[in-house]
Order: sequence, then structure tokens, then C-alpha cells
Amino acid sequence: MPESANSTLAHAQVGFFLRLLVGGWFFIRGWHMVLTMGGLGERAAKTHYADPLAGSGLPTWMAWAAGYADAWISLVCGGLVLLGFLVRFSSWLLMLVIVVGAAAHQIQNPMSALPANTLAIAIGLVGLAWVAGPRDYITADYIVRSATNRIRGG
Repeated sequence: MPESANSTLAHAQVGFFLRLLVGGWFFIRGWHMVLTMGGLGERAAKTHYADPLAGSGLPTWMAWAAGYADAWISLVCGGLVLLGFLVRFSSWLLMLVIVVGAAAHQIQNPMSALPANTLAIAIGLVGLAWVAGPRDYITADYIVRSATNRIRGG
């Protein structure tokens, strides 16, 4: 294989590994928050955002909105990342979830450290957003794009 082919293959493999790791983590997290906890995200929003942030001075609607968004974005975008659709866009939304979750944690407990996995997942998301793109040919986006180009004759 020429050097550029090795580089492209390595790039695709890194992207695939990061998609499995980060996408799987968020999908399972979202599945738990939306489907396992009950109420299609209501219980997760109440447990993780609304109740803990009740005395913080934030509007109640904001805590509920953050809770629902956290649960549903984790589920949907985690699934999209796993499948390889809209990987970069989904990664940015998941980064937003991490930032909002970290901010909510610090509002609840200003003197405590963030959970240990927050930094690892954030680094994985940044790496995923960096490698996602046209060179990542182990994605559903690439397969659909290639098939569409063949059908169009390009």
C-alpha cells in the first residue's frame, strides 16, 4: 500500500474506534435516561437537573429543558454516531451536552470535582469531530454518498 493509503486506512480506523467508543457510551446513556428510567426522559430530567438545581436561582423551565435535551440528544446523536450518520454534527451536539452537564454539576456542587469520565469522553468527542469527514470511509455517510454518486454517474 502506498503511504497515503496507509494514512487513509489508519484515519478511518481511528474514526471507527472513536465512533464505537463515544457513540456507544452516549447511546447507552441516552437509552437508560429515556427508556429505562421511565417517562421518556422525564424522570431523568427531574433526577439529574430539575430537583438538584431547584434552589440554584436558575429558572425551573431551564433545568427541565436541559434534562430532556440531555437525555434525547444522548440517545439520538449517540445512535447517529454509532451508525456513522452526521458524525461531526452529532459530535458537536454531544459536546454541548457535556458542557451543560458539567455546568449543572458545578452549580449543584461548586466545590466538588467533575466525574472522572467527563474529561475522557470530552477528549473522545473532540477527536471524533476532528477525524470525521470525507476521509472516514467506514461510515454510513460515506456508503450513502458513494452510492448516490454512482447512481448519478459521478
